[in-house]
Amino acid sequence: MQMLFTILKRKIVSVLRLFNVELKIKKNFVKYNSYNAIHSFIASYFIKKNNFTFFDIGAHKGESIERFEKILKNTTIHAFEPTPNLFALLKKKYSKENIFLNNLAMSDNDQAQTLYSYKHSLMNSMFPVKSNSKFQKSRILSTNSSTKEFEEKIEVKSTTIDDYCNKNKIEEIDFLKIDTQGFEDKVLAGAKEMLKKNCINVIELELIIGIAFERTISFYDIENIVNKFNYKLISIDHAHNIIAFSNYQVNLIYVKQEIYKKIENLHLNNTEIPGVTKAVSKSHPYSY
Repeated sequence: MQMLFTILKRKIVSVLRLFNVELKIKKNFVKYNSYNAIHSFIASYFIKKNNFTFFDIGAHKGESIERFEKILKNTTIHAFEPTPNLFALLKKKYSKENIFLNNLAMSDNDQAQTLYSYKHSLMNSMFPVKSNSKFQKSRILSTNSSTKEFEEKIEVKSTTIDDYCNKNKIEEIDFLKIDTQGFEDKVLAGAKEMLKKNCINVIELELIIGIAFERTISFYDIENIVNKFNYKLISIDHAHNIIAFSNYQVNLIYVKQEIYKKIENLHLNNTEIPGVTKAVSKSHPYSY
């Protein structure tokens, strides 16, 4: 019956594709590429700790703080947000003992940095937005502001992940989330000692491929750093293109080699875990 259902489903999908219709299922399961489910699975199956350490770099208004508190019950969160007004908001929202707020930019050095702060605060970056881009125009319109008042330059303090961990005696980061609008490679460059020692278990970062900022990084810029320390890419959240979506961006998950090997062993051992992966069998010959 299962095999018949699988064949029928494939035929339906094939017919729909003839009419340029794609079915997309979004559920909170690893098999549907839910990032929350992936992190929860890695934590419970591979890391297995009583307390998890989470670094939120580019904390904004605390969206990822709330997200990770829901994913993992026992979490110590170190959040970093250089924008003064956003940091003030975080201070008002969070006063828990497990959340450490830092009004800092994370970089590859501890020198002062120029932050480009925008009315549309999700754009805040160490690099200016691409002038006359659709990305800039749409955000200006959405905030009902003029081009002149849309941008502000602010000098902010910065440090590195390595220095912060040394000062605060942090030996391991379980989940490192980086959302810094094109500055992700610089943040990773400031974590080379932690990466070298494989003291970061999981890295989730945003990669802007589209036409948004004056500086654009690529997969190479990220992998040129993490591959040296045997970190492997395990997930890309969605696929599009910059022709249709000028500010196209993706989120990526990398894991250290030890965790990657455990994932590999799941498949080599033909392990079946509901909501995660199916074992190959006579009744289910198709693998995913």
